[in-house]
Formats: sequence, structure tokens, C-alpha cells
Amino acid sequence: MDMFKLEPSKTYINTWNSFSRVLLIWENIKSKNLAVFDTKEELVKFSKIWEFSFGYSPNHIEELEEFIWFLCEEGWMFLVTKELFSKSWMNRYEMEKNTLKLKRWEKFDFDAAVKMLIDFDWRYSAHLSQRWTYNKEWDIINISTYFNGNTAKISFFWDEIDEILIIDSHDAWKIRKLDSITLHNLNLSSFESKKTIMDNLDDMMSKAKSRFNTYLIWIDFWESKDEFNNITDSTVLTNLPQNDAIDVWIGTPGISSVQELLIMLWDKKSEKTIYTKNKRTLTNFIEYNNIESDIKIVEIPEKMRYLESFKVWNKICICDDILSDIFIRKRSKKSVAKSFDLLLEIRPWDYIVHIDHWIWIFKQIILKDLSWMKREYIEIEYRENDKLFVPISELHRVSKYIWEDGPKLSRLNSTEWQKIIKSTEVEVEKIAKELLEIYAKRAMVSWYAFYSDDKKEHLFKSSFPYKYTFDQENAIKEILSDMELVKPMDRLLVWDVWFGKTEVAMNAIYRSFINWKQSAFISPLVILAYEHYDSLCKRFADFGVRVEVMSRITSAKEEKSILDRLKRWEVDCIIWTHRLLSEDVKFKNLWLVVIDEEHRFWVMDKEKLNKMRANIDILSLSATPIPRSLNFALNWIKDISIISTPPPKKQPIKTIVSKWNDEQISQAIRKEFERWWQVLFIHNRVATIESVKHYLERLLGKKTRIAITHWQMNWIEVENRIIDFKNQKYDILLSTTVIENGVNFYNANTIIIDEADTFWLSQLHQLRWRVWRWSTEGHCYLVYRKENVPDDAKKRLITIVNNTHLWAWFEIAMRDLEIRWAGDILWIKQSWKSKETWISLYLKLLEDKVEELKTWEKRVNLNCQIELNISYYISEDFFSSEADKLHFFRNIESIETLEDLDFAYKTFIEWNDKLPQEFENLFILLKTRIILSPYWVNSLKKVWQSYIFEFDKNTSVEKIREFLDTFDRWRDFALITVHKMKVETKMFKNDLEFLKDILKTI
Repeated sequence: MDMFKLEPSKTYINTWNSFSRVLLIWENIKSKNLAVFDTKEELVKFSKIWEFSFGYSPNHIEELEEFIWFLCEEGWMFLVTKELFSKSWMNRYEMEKNTLKLKRWEKFDFDAAVKMLIDFDWRYSAHLSQRWTYNKEWDIINISTYFNGNTAKISFFWDEIDEILIIDSHDAWKIRKLDSITLHNLNLSSFESKKTIMDNLDDMMSKAKSRFNTYLIWIDFWESKDEFNNITDSTVLTNLPQNDAIDVWIGTPGISSVQELLIMLWDKKSEKTIYTKNKRTLTNFIEYNNIESDIKIVEIPEKMRYLESFKVWNKICICDDILSDIFIRKRSKKSVAKSFDLLLEIRPWDYIVHIDHWIWIFKQIILKDLSWMKREYIEIEYRENDKLFVPISELHRVSKYIWEDGPKLSRLNSTEWQKIIKSTEVEVEKIAKELLEIYAKRAMVSWYAFYSDDKKEHLFKSSFPYKYTFDQENAIKEILSDMELVKPMDRLLVWDVWFGKTEVAMNAIYRSFINWKQSAFISPLVILAYEHYDSLCKRFADFGVRVEVMSRITSAKEEKSILDRLKRWEVDCIIWTHRLLSEDVKFKNLWLVVIDEEHRFWVMDKEKLNKMRANIDILSLSATPIPRSLNFALNWIKDISIISTPPPKKQPIKTIVSKWNDEQISQAIRKEFERWWQVLFIHNRVATIESVKHYLERLLGKKTRIAITHWQMNWIEVENRIIDFKNQKYDILLSTTVIENGVNFYNANTIIIDEADTFWLSQLHQLRWRVWRWSTEGHCYLVYRKENVPDDAKKRLITIVNNTHLWAWFEIAMRDLEIRWAGDILWIKQSWKSKETWISLYLKLLEDKVEELKTWEKRVNLNCQIELNISYYISEDFFSSEADKLHFFRNIESIETLEDLDFAYKTFIEWNDKLPQEFENLFILLKTRIILSPYWVNSLKKVWQSYIFEFDKNTSVEKIREFLDTFDRWRDFALITVHKMKVETKMFKNDLEFLKDILKTI
């Protein structure tokens, strides 16, 4: 943490993308690298010269983010490198032609804006986890473009831009409104007219100085092109490899909390100063945690352009950005409750499952003004139009219900729900015991910890012809970290079609290889096994990994040879189907098994796989969607990595829904034939598939080569025909859903799905992506034959058409895959109870039961219902929409600790002044619930002149005694029953004072 020192003859900066790095290097580099502006406003004015005169480099977007977006955001200064000046830039005309400028109140079609983003090579991302990505929801486009990760939210009303908001990446409650926003084309490699900055430097500097001389302070800036060329290499900032660079970033990856940071600074003899824009937040944190420190906290003035303290040596200076990173890491780690599914926002008329009230329809949030209080309620509707108003403080007890046919609504006051919950709890306990038995065995195993070889693994990664996506990098890191532990790995890797999961798995296989261990890749289908074999052979060709494949079509002689070489360790990685699980298969040194699409294996094979889990590293691959709720619930059972970022420069598939039309079918197929492409035709009825073949021959001509595959054929024959089709021996593959999963057809660009109204959503989605190309737009025709398509089928077709973007799999598959495959992920048999309770609640019950069996104590109960005469609500003025308000409520009501609740409270008030008392009351109520939760208080109610505490029926006597000891100051405590007691109200002025008294126990 000491102030870094630079060699006078050589200055290298590794990465510099935050103002703290710029400030730190400034005083130590007295060279012509920096221009400092008096105010942010003048900086933005100056940036327009650069932005519109020269644009940005087509091939170095990441490096040039500082140059464009940093200037337009809340930056203070401007820093460039010599290398930057030699790169190609566009002229003003091309820049404007390839710019999408959206202005508030301007007429602009929503679909046209989305199409332009796609044409501009912006990537779709459901979570906006990377820059230069976008997503859409209803009439809103969300984009992540700025270098600091801020999100822009562009709202449309009909054909007009209604609102443009910038949401701070560090704090979602910090929102700014913009009048306009400019988005650029990211795919500029084809532009003809390109000039470098050096070609225009003299003219540019002349214009800038003449126009802004009165506003700017120039610090040794280059006056001309000649002067720039005379600069020596020792004074130029460059990006160098890690081992040659001096990292001036003052933080370290090991600092995960402000406490750790302050503790680390404690022993330092240097003067310590923290510069922050949020002095109040940091001061409150230090005071709240009773931290004694000699650290000086200085608030940065809004217009401050330069920090004088950085001139002083032996002084540790920490700027606001590292603190923001720490706060955000801490917040994201703890503040989101496990039952809260961020991807399933509740909207009016959604089906909801409530832990007490079963299934109902969410209507709206309403504010009721009662004679003694104001409170917001959730209006819900039961069967026979019965209505119930549930306090919004119970929002954490509900989950969005998704099921293809829609549920049967429950009746008000029905006892059927209690019976379902009880029977589900019995089943859940049995499953929990099975899961704990599996993982207890794993925990007892003393395992081999794989070592890393940074040089070899870096060489392997760098040989990949494409750039890893953010999620690929993260998944590789998680998997390799698991392999370094002394317990067997069991990780599930979830991805969508074409998202690069095989490459991630190959990194694990290569780690096994350099550790002198064997690995196995198990595939459920022979055709998939051979595809994996081709991929692995090509990828490992230069790295010495000996790969073999074996299946039911392997000859007996060849199989015997492979088995012998496997035993003698002459094979490093074997790709196989379920045959690998046979007892006669012996390895010399097997330590890693990769399982592709485990849910497709037979039950007996799954049992064998489960036995392997106790003593071998397992990496499971699945294209099955894992909702956030399932991810949270399984996180303590099974490690999960999700690849949600699509590869760059990939186009979505154009999806068309239409009634059967001979001319349209003929044109679609003939168009592909003219371009030498093949066609997939899906007809899922075995009885009539031959007649469809004859029909296509009449429509297209007898010379059309058509191959048929379906489930009733011999599987070897199916695979042979698929291989022949891939080798272009056929023009059309007429098939049932036998090709639904995993098989990639690189020469097919169009798929026609007959009677699409009879398919599940997930089937349509999987089939559609069979023809996804890397650069060419694919086509999917969803054809129906009925005159009157059922309403449910219409909804499915509308859903699939409206979700053509990459990563649409989650929204689509949530409707019919989540429950179907949840049992396969857990290795349990699903029952009808999952449908009745829905998977989110089912898993919550399972999680609680596992925790209870592990610790012999029930999980902390956060479902305490507090029914007192207290007003609590939040005005609509603090939110841009009702959806945001629901999001906020569900977020804070799922918080489990006082520390995280305090953080959420301080974060909210930091950006919102003049909060009403009702808002304060809400947080008092939530704090009270957290305080009472360890004592298993189910409810706190006011009945006449008493406050009644009702405990869970399973609460132990020790817990109740502990509760009485904690609140022994209430002398009028009276026991009503073993699990119910009361306190007289006369001790307190009102209900709010009573809750505040409870908070005194903190």
C-alpha cells in the first residue's frame, strides 16, 4: 500500500481506467501526457471536437472507451497514449452516418431502434454484464455502453421517445435524466475513408486552442505533429504485459470489505487520506461499526480538477472508486435474498404462489387510507372473484408462478393448500436426507488438488481463435478453482445453444492433462460424441493431448484396442456414450469426468453417475435453463456456472409464423437450394412422416434428396442418416424432434417446423437454434395447419416470435422446462407437488430442510407477520414505475441481516431527500422482523390492550427462555400458552414506540 515509486528512465502503466490511477500517476510523470480541464462542462464541450471530427478506431473499441465515453461522462481529465494517435479514425461524415442519436420527445420507432443496434453490431445480453450490449423489455431499451458500466434506459411511448435515464452502476437509486443519447456503430472495419489523429493533429490543436483557450489550463500539451514525434519512448504511457508493468491500482483483489481496507491501513505509518464524493456514507459506516481510525476523510468538491495532496510523498491516497467497488461487492453478495428471482418480475395479472394463500392472481398495489393509518396492500384475486388485500410487507413470501397451461386458482379459506404443503414437506425431508448423504460422502474424501501451470494454460487460452466472453472467462476461473481444492469438484455449467460451453470444458480437460491425469467426456448420443471428438482433436492438435472416441458403432476389434490403451494410459481423454459406465471399462488414472446433457441418460446410468460423484471430479454441462431462484437454492448443494453472454457478432434467427402455404414453403426451400444451403424440416408424427416426404417431392421435384429420421428407427440408422446429411448427401432432413438437442448442422440455414402449435416452447427454441450461423441470418418458419389455433398455442407462438434475441432461452424455457428438469439437476424424481407449489417455493422448503438437518436447528424465520397500527408506504415519486417499486420492496424485504438492511437504507437516503415518516416506519418494521426471527416468532399482533407474540410450534423452550431474558425489561409479560405470550400496551405510547423499544436490543 505504500506509495509506488517509478524508475525515472522507464514508466509503464499496466491499466488505467479510473480517475484514482490518473491522479496517482500524474505527480510522478512530468511528461507531455495530460490536459486538465477546469470544469466538467468545458470538458464535455471539448470532447465534441474529438467525437464528431474523428470518431473512434474500428478495431480498438475497448482501448478507446477512455477517449470517447470518459470525456462525455463524469471525468475530470483527458489522457491518451502515443500509440493511440497512430490508429485509424473515421471522418465526420462517416461518423454521423454510423451514429444513432436518440432525443427525448423525438418520433422514433421502437423496433427500428432495436434493428439499428443489431445492425451496429451491439450484442444482446440479458444482464448487461458487458459493455456495448443491450436488451429490451416491453417498450424499454436498456443499454450498457459507458466505460464505468452505467446503464441507459430508453423508454418509448408509442412511436415517441418518452424518457432517457442513466442509472449509476454503483448505485441503482442514483438516476440522471438526459435529453439525448448517442450510440455508435461498433462494426467499422468496412469503412473506406480512415485517417489517423496524427494526420489531423495540427489542424485539430489549432481549432481547440483558438476556441477554448479561455476555458482550459494547458499543461505541456503537444503543440504539433512534429513535436509529438520527437517524444522519447520513456515518457509515453503504454499497455504492456503484466510482468513488465507497474500496477498503480491502490486496491487489491483481497480487499472485500471496508473493514479489511481500514484494518490494512491501520498499521501504516504514512498519513492516510480517503477522498470521496460520499463522505457522509463512509463516516456513518465507520461510526456504525465503532472503528477507531486516524484516517482523514475528505469530500471531493464537485468542480475540483486536481488533488494537491498527491504531490506529497509518503502519503496514502485512496479515491472514491475503490470504495465504491468494495461497497458494491459487499452489497451484491449479501443483500439479495435467496428466494428473490431477479429475472421474474411480477406484473399485474400474473399468477402468484404465496406460502400461505396458495395460487392467485396479482392485480395491483393500492394505498389504503384507514382511519388510523395509511398502508399499501397487494390486491389479489381468488377463484369466484374473491378478493384479498395482503400487506405489501409480505411481498417476500410470494413467487411468480409459471406453468404452460396456467394453474387452477384456489378458493379463499380453502384447507387444500395446507394439505399440499404438509405432504410436500414430507417428500422434501426424504430428498434432503438423500442429498446430504451424497455430499457428506464427498466431504469426507481426501482428494487430489490439481495444480496450475500459468504459462501452459495461458498458451492454450491464447490459441483459441475467438475472444472469450465475460461469462466464459468467469466459468473457466470457477471450474479451475474447484479443481485446485482437496475435495472432488461437482459443478454444473449452464449455457444456451452456441454459447461456447465445449471450449470451457476443454480448459478443464487440459488442466487434467498437464497434471498427468486422464479425463472422460460422456455424451448421451453417438452423433454428439463424434462432434465432440472432432472439436477436441482440432483444439488439442498442438498440445499433445491423445483423444479417442468410442461408441456402439465402434467395431469390436477397435474397441478392444482402445480399452487396452486406456488401461496402459496411452489415451489422455476418451469420449464415450453411456458405454463408459460399464464395469469392464478400466482407467489407469481417471480424475475428471465431463457429462454432457445428463438429463438424457437412462435412470440406471444416472445412478452410476451419482456413485461416481463421491470420488471423482465431475463437470456437468446442460442447455437447460437455471432460473436465479434455482441457482440460489442449489448454491449450497451444487456449484453452478452460467454462460449468459452470447458470442460477439452473432445474429438472431428470423422467425416467421404462418398458416401452411405451398408457395411459401416452396420459395423458402428453393431459396436455400440456390445458395447451396440445406434445409431442416420437422414433422413430429411418425405415422404421417412418409406422406410428408412424398408431398415435398411433389412440391420440389423427384430429384430432391430427402432423408427421414424418427424415434422408432434403429438408432444407428438415425445417426448414419444424420452424418450423411451433414456430409451433404441429402438436401432436406425430414425429422421428428430426435434432432432437438445438441446436433449442429453447419450447412443448414433454414428450418421449417410443421404443426408448430403442438410443440412445447423449449422444443421450438432448441429446434430453431439448430440452424444458427456465425455470420448469416438464419430463418425459422413455424407453420400451423388448423383454422382455429387454441389460445394456449397462440401464446406459445407469440412468445417464440417475440423472443428471437440471444439469451431468449431463459424467458422461453421458464414456461415448460424449469420444473421438468429441476429433478434431473437435483438427481431426484419430481412429483406433482412441484407443479402445485411451483419450483421456487418447493426449493425454498428443500433448502430449509437441508439446513435444519445439517445444523439440527431450523433456519432463521423471516416470515414473522407484524400486524400493528403503523403507517408504512413509499410514495410513487421515488420510483420511475410501479415495477421499480415492486423490485425495491421485494429486495429490501428479502434482506436477512441488520447490517445489509442498514446499508440499503443509507444507500436510499443518500440520493433521496425529505423522506416521509412512513418510509422510516417501513425500515423499523423490517428491522423488528429480523430481530425477532432468531426466536422463531411467527407473528406479532395487537389484540385489545395487549401485544401478542406467537411462536412457531416447534420452537424450543430454550429459545423462549432466551427471548424472555432478552426482553426482561417488560415486566408485564404474561404466558398465554406454551407458544404464545403477551405484553400490556399501557407501557408504550403507541405501536411505533413499542417497535422502537424492541430495536433497543440491537
